[in-house]
Amino acid sequence: MCGIFCNILRCRSHNSFEESQVTHGRMLEGSSRTIQLLKSRGPDAEHDAFVTSTNFLIKLSSYVLWTQGLTIREQPIVTEKRIFAFNGDIYSLKCSPLPANVNDGLFLFECMESSCESVSAFLNLISGLQGPFAFILVDRAENLLWFGRDYFGRSSLLFGLEKESFFISSVAPFSEEGNVFEVPSAGVFCLDLSVFHLKLYPWECLERRVHVRECTENFKRFLKCKLDLETEMKESITPSICSRLKSIDLQCSILKSLEELASSKASDNLLILRAKNVLEEPVARFIKTMRRAVKLRVDMKPPFCKNCLRAKISEPLNCSHSKVSVLFSGGLDSTVIAYLVCELLPPGESLDLINVAFATDNNSNFKVPDRQTGLESFKVLKEIFQPRGITLNFVEANVTKSEVQEVREDIVVDLVSPLRSVLDDSIGCCLWFAARGKGNIQNENEISQSYTSPARIIFVGSGADELLGGYSRHRSAFENKGWQGLVDEMQEDIDRISMRNLGRDNRVITNHGVCPRMPFLDENVVNFLTQECQVWTKCFPIFPRGLGEKILLRAVAAELFGMDNVKLALFPKRAMQFGSRIAKLENSKEKGGDVCVRLQATSKSQETSDS
Repeated sequence: MCGIFCNILRCRSHNSFEESQVTHGRMLEGSSRTIQLLKSRGPDAEHDAFVTSTNFLIKLSSYVLWTQGLTIREQPIVTEKRIFAFNGDIYSLKCSPLPANVNDGLFLFECMESSCESVSAFLNLISGLQGPFAFILVDRAENLLWFGRDYFGRSSLLFGLEKESFFISSVAPFSEEGNVFEVPSAGVFCLDLSVFHLKLYPWECLERRVHVRECTENFKRFLKCKLDLETEMKESITPSICSRLKSIDLQCSILKSLEELASSKASDNLLILRAKNVLEEPVARFIKTMRRAVKLRVDMKPPFCKNCLRAKISEPLNCSHSKVSVLFSGGLDSTVIAYLVCELLPPGESLDLINVAFATDNNSNFKVPDRQTGLESFKVLKEIFQPRGITLNFVEANVTKSEVQEVREDIVVDLVSPLRSVLDDSIGCCLWFAARGKGNIQNENEISQSYTSPARIIFVGSGADELLGGYSRHRSAFENKGWQGLVDEMQEDIDRISMRNLGRDNRVITNHGVCPRMPFLDENVVNFLTQECQVWTKCFPIFPRGLGEKILLRAVAAELFGMDNVKLALFPKRAMQFGSRIAKLENSKEKGGDVCVRLQATSKSQETSDS
């Protein structure tokens, strides 16, 4: 995981070497805030590379957060043919796991060097990647600049203007002029630097992904308006994710059994236990698929926490501190993730469960809904896993309104940029304080003490609601248009995942030098849920509200935690901004989609960029 940055200046005339050097300096002006943001993403190593010719000047920079391989690997990776900057986590290539203990960025680059002598070979390589990624590649021989993001847009990538140059970056400060645009997760882009012409090789089914297609058209208009840069659509490429939902089969035996259950008038506790039995096969397969996804994300990490990584530079040591954390509301998604992570940690390891609550001041009550469910779920997890040698730290991150206002002005406004809605503000602030990991824990004597999580990995539940039917609009779609209406609504949500929040969340979380990992969006998990599960195995709105939503995941929780703890499978869905109560700090009459007046350029951001 890294912060990557590429600044490009077109040369209108032949420059001398001395003029090029002056221009290099000018390219750096005004980007100090961007560099500051990038350094926070990648605190472990940094490096620059330059390309100079009669047509263009390029600065390519990487700021590395070490998450894979035995040692820290500096980027960009440079050879005579290529310069490569990679941001992401690759777990497998063409369904084959990466070799043990390799650096994924270096492995990918070596594949390019050995087998990518044509455009089709390069695109075939990129399309086979499994895991979140964004990349920038300079082909020095062909004067081509390649860039793009994975199908779901799990890694951030922005395109913007900066004085006389334009840039591609993982993160960029707020722009009053609207000069920053999120690169659509529409495919792989190729900029021919010789003739200044852009090509897009789209991910398959772009036409069906209406919201992504509209964003891509807006991006093309942005480039044409700001840079007079035309974009040509090329042949499509097939991603490693299959996001098309399975066609409904109304003769399915599971549907009949669930309908019979729904008419039985049983209590919710009894319904979920009986539904678990009806869904026995998909539950077992889902657990197996999720367990594999979580294992990959637990295993692929250096054996050091943040603090010990710094100490390791001077001497080898054995780290016994938390290396992994979970954004933990105690709700269904985070509790299932926490269970699977605990299963996979070796005895003697610890896991930080970070629970965020907001209030007007320190004298207020931080017993928000997420704190209450968090404590209940934590108690059960502790009872199960403490005897197995796993230490669980429940980190109470209590945040006041004044802290939110200060952090928003100092940093969050830049991290959520170019997004500007009330929802972006609420979730951006919530995630920032969660990823910081600062709060209080109870020690062995049940005395509260200050604690800051040293974990470099944080698990989040992104994608669960879209894939498993967790939104109230899914129930409304079924009530209005039946099963096909539910399929269509969930398909639309899946198709626009990349448009909604993942880039923003990536920018916010990584600001603390922490890598977000999202097992629900693992390619194999997505393929299982879309291709092998009928819609009613995931969401069964005939059951009462709070039970039918995400019925498959509720059945999984009932299976994992057992009959005695079935209440954990029945916790209602609550959006992060409401469960943590951050939405109540500001104007309660605002709607999530409204433009947030608080997300304005701050004096600090402006002063830094103008210096």
